[in-house]
Amino acid sequence: MAISRVEIRNLRNLQSVTIEPGEGINILSGANGAGKTSILEGIYMLGRGRSFRTNQARPIIREGCDCVEVVGVASGPSRIVGGIRRCGKSSEIRINGESVSRVSELARVFPVQLVTPRSHELLERGPELRRRFLDWGLFHVEQSYGATIARYKRVLRQRNEAMKRKAGEAVYWEDQLSTLGEQIHLARGQYLRSLVDELKPLEQRLNLSANVELSMIRGWSGADGLQQALARRRDHDQRMGFTSAGPHRDDIRIESEGASAVDRLSRGQQKMLVLGLILAQMLRVSRCGGQAPLLLVDDLAAELDEHARARVIDFLAERSVQVFVSTLDPGLLSGLPPSAAMFHVEHGCLQRQTKAATFSI
Repeated sequence: MAISRVEIRNLRNLQSVTIEPGEGINILSGANGAGKTSILEGIYMLGRGRSFRTNQARPIIREGCDCVEVVGVASGPSRIVGGIRRCGKSSEIRINGESVSRVSELARVFPVQLVTPRSHELLERGPELRRRFLDWGLFHVEQSYGATIARYKRVLRQRNEAMKRKAGEAVYWEDQLSTLGEQIHLARGQYLRSLVDELKPLEQRLNLSANVELSMIRGWSGADGLQQALARRRDHDQRMGFTSAGPHRDDIRIESEGASAVDRLSRGQQKMLVLGLILAQMLRVSRCGGQAPLLLVDDLAAELDEHARARVIDFLAERSVQVFVSTLDPGLLSGLPPSAAMFHVEHGCLQRQTKAATFSI
């Protein structure tokens, strides 16, 4: 299923923009500040419920307006219309005319992955970003995973609240917390191994750094289970006021040639590795029967040389995946297939380009 139409209203410098993309590669070109990234931001909102540049609604709402709104049409075996409207702290989500309460319902209709010039932060920043990366994939390949991690977070909050009152009260929550936590950690480990299987063929195809190794780091120490770890750290947790053991502290170790990928690889190599991980995840979701994700790439040319860009374009052109790529100059993207849809963005307005003419959508 691909997006056949997106309407974006009052997002940054975009007053009202409609894009009817192709099912394959879509190129958004234009000068800095023209609105290319804002269009990607709007599409991202369809699948994540928020911007990828800020968690707050107010900074992305067009000056003088009260709300930002994005509506998308997903076409496939069935036609689905979904959208989100954000006004300050309130949000409204609708799918086929019906109000829904959870962003996760929208996410299943419009699964979206993102590559930006800051994607290397998946390697550099703390473990929360890497956990979110795994959890997004698991949400789309295991129907029950979203509910499991939501229950875990609720029980975790209950134990943390109990810790602030009396350590003995926390015992009540530890059985549930350990059962759910072990399930989450096990699911993450299995999923990570499946990503390694998907990544291996990409190493040569995309010329990724050799001998990339991914491994899970468990969010509690010792050889025993989570329940024993919670009991062992109960007094410590009461002093600190939070639970210090569990899958909410899991991490992924990412190495190349036996050393940390951050220390071993250049910035360009890091971006290619993260791109490879994202593509591996997209392949895994599709292989498991999930909705094929959309791929948003903001400024593909940033820190990638001509050969790297060509390899990425060549790979994407062969896949049944819908891609939106922003660039200052489409001439930087060699090897684009004839089917690629070309759009030019200027001063918040969008024009579709064809060989015969350029026309306003």
